[in-house]
Amino acid sequence: MIAFIKSWLAGTLTRKFTLLLAAFLALQAVQLSVGIFSLLHLAEESRLINEAGKQRMRLMMLQVLVYKAADGDWGPAEREQLVSLSAEQDRVFEELHRHTEIPIHG
Repeated sequence: MIAFIKSWLAGTLTRKFTLLLAAFLALQAVQLSVGIFSLLHLAEESRLINEAGKQRMRLMMLQVLVYKAADGDWGPAEREQLVSLSAEQDRVFEELHRHTEIPIHG
């Protein structure tokens, strides 16, 4: 392999430029693959951050519903809303817990 490179470097100026071009193309391919990997990883993290923000809003809504429940005069529709919101809260907590168990690379 080294002898092959030495023979290319000992050749004409065209061969030297061709080797230089091939090296730059290989470097560009590595740079592009690292960039794409970083973007994919960033998209995953931003999805988790957005889900955590939604979770915060759900918690605030749950707080309001529980506060209203303590005041009394609640009907079946409000109870159903509280139960469905609580179930959604549990589902999202389970999903976030599953995502945080995955080891982070990089």
